[in-house]
Amino acid sequence: MVLAVNPEKTEEYRRHFKPNIFIQEISKCGRYAIVQTCNAPSEDGNILSVMDLQTKTILFSVTPSTGWASRYKFKVEDDGRLLSLRCEHRGTGWFSYSHYGTFNDEFAYLKARLEKGDYSLKILAAREWLYSSVDKKMLGSC
Repeated sequence: MVLAVNPEKTEEYRRHFKPNIFIQEISKCGRYAIVQTCNAPSEDGNILSVMDLQTKTILFSVTPSTGWASRYKFKVEDDGRLLSLRCEHRGTGWFSYSHYGTFNDEFAYLKARLEKGDYSLKILAAREWLYSSVDKKMLGSC
C-alpha cells in the first residue's frame, strides 16, 4: 500500500497493491511518487506506477522495460511538472521514461547490457537484439 500524508498528518493519497512492493520513492518536492511491484498474477503485478500526489492521479502505470531498477530520480520542471523519470541499474547505467511512461532509452539500455553486463545479462541482451527493431548498424562493434 502507498499512503501519503502531509505535514499536518492528514492523509493525502492512498492506493492498495495486491503484489509486494519492490521499491517506492518520492520526489524531492514531494509531489510525485513511484511504486514498482514484484511479479504477481494480478493486474498490478510487475508494474511501474508514477503518481501525482497533488492531483491524486496516476500519471502512468507500465510494465517496466528495464525490469527491477536499483533506484529512481524525478526530473521536475521549475513549475512542478514532471519531465521524466530516470532509473538506475547498478553497473549498467541510468535510463529514462517520459512523463507519459514511454521508455526513452531502448537503444542505450540494450547497448549498456551488451557492453557492461555480466555474461547472463549479455546473453539476454544479445537474444533481444537479434529479435528487436533496434537498428543493428547503430550498435557498431559491441
